[in-house]
Amino acid sequence: MHEGKKGKPRRLYECLVEGCGLKFRSLVQLKDHNNTHTGLKPYVCEESGCGQTFACRSSLQQHMKKIHVKSLSVVETVKFFSGLHSMNRMSENG
Repeated sequence: MHEGKKGKPRRLYECLVEGCGLKFRSLVQLKDHNNTHTGLKPYVCEESGCGQTFACRSSLQQHMKKIHVKSLSVVETVKFFSGLHSMNRMSENG
């Protein structure tokens, strides 16, 4: 375990796929990483006419910033990224 803020031990989640062994700070990150091994792409871009899929939530976020952020209004952009943040917090807790 590594130490986090204020010296508290921070658990790292390790990928158990043979030959991989990458470690992640959150269970959500590990689950997303496992999608790269299985080929699962559960994150779908909902921008009109796109529909591109991604294994990791962070890849969808990068896609949105790079490809679609200009087409979103400020309010839509804030709602989109706020929604991803709250989804991430719920996933980490459950």
